[in-house]
Amino acid sequence: MSAAFEVAFRLLIYDRIRFAATVFGLSVAVVLILLQLGFLGTLLDRASSTIEQIDADIWIVSHNVEAIDFPVEFSDNVVWVARSTPGVMRADNLTLQYFTEVRSSGERESTVVFGMKDFRPWGFPKLVDGNIDDLREGRVCLVDGSPSNLMRFGPVRKGDFTVLNGSRAMVVAMSHRLFTFTSAPIVLMTDNTLRQMARNDRFEGVTSYIVVKTDPGASLNEVRNDLSSRLPRHDVLTRQEWINRTRMYWLLRTGLGLNMALNIGLGILVGIAVVSLNLYVVTMEHFREFGTIKAIGGRDSDIHAIIAFQGLIYGLVSFLVGLVLCKLVGLGLARIDLTPKLSPLTMIAALGFSVGLCLVASMVSFSRISRIDPVDVMRN
Repeated sequence: MSAAFEVAFRLLIYDRIRFAATVFGLSVAVVLILLQLGFLGTLLDRASSTIEQIDADIWIVSHNVEAIDFPVEFSDNVVWVARSTPGVMRADNLTLQYFTEVRSSGERESTVVFGMKDFRPWGFPKLVDGNIDDLREGRVCLVDGSPSNLMRFGPVRKGDFTVLNGSRAMVVAMSHRLFTFTSAPIVLMTDNTLRQMARNDRFEGVTSYIVVKTDPGASLNEVRNDLSSRLPRHDVLTRQEWINRTRMYWLLRTGLGLNMALNIGLGILVGIAVVSLNLYVVTMEHFREFGTIKAIGGRDSDIHAIIAFQGLIYGLVSFLVGLVLCKLVGLGLARIDLTPKLSPLTMIAALGFSVGLCLVASMVSFSRISRIDPVDVMRN
């Protein structure tokens, strides 16, 4: 095997320019795969960002609500049903609404506003400037200061004033890494402030969600089932179920999954075309050498091993080059919070794709080499 690997390596680097060009072409396909899988992970994380950061074990939502971004209000008195359920340590209303923000330039922007009586017991959100205690009654709010949010919300710092729904509000704190799938800026305020700034009675006596924290010794499934029986007109979901439902909505109902699959398929086709063509050309250029190997007693499997090692070398080198390129792209996208999420599973999948693709492409050469007649090769 070591001899086959050495022969395969020498055949590839015999023409270094062709080798570099092939590696570059396959690396582009690898980058395409890595970016698509990485962006998919990043976008799904953004979709469930707020759910993951709120320290709630159970969510109560209106029936058939498919994602946290699209709330359907129900009576806020339902929270008393949750609080009276055995095994529930705490339950609070959480309101989500869309306000119109007016930037300093006069432009208008849709903003997601979360309202809750007290965010502190839920460990939400992660602050970078200010104190959550300052989010008291009055025209004050918290703004998420992540770069992608500020690109749409406009430049703002603690102590500045902003205009939401036609009313001025003072920014008393800044958070970090609160996202929505739609990239709408996120603002937090107390539920009373939200109702006052809504400037109508629409949000009186209603809530969007109820978040529930169970007792440390309580069974999560038992509490969930108990709440479901008490609230048959609502969906009672564990935190992970709510995360999965939100993610599946964006993945399956919006065409995101289909778009990603098509781009990955395109990358696979490009990779197979580039590698199979190159390996076939290399094989035909060294047709006499392969024929000589068979003439002196070499088996088809020996030649197949050489070609397979060529594909393996292409796959490994292209994956490493593609990974470096993807990391460089990620550094540039970090400024807008769109760094591809390259988890170990994603990189293993991309490595398997790169190596597997090259081995599949090698089969084109396998079939041609298997038909070599060593007598004809030596005669000609």
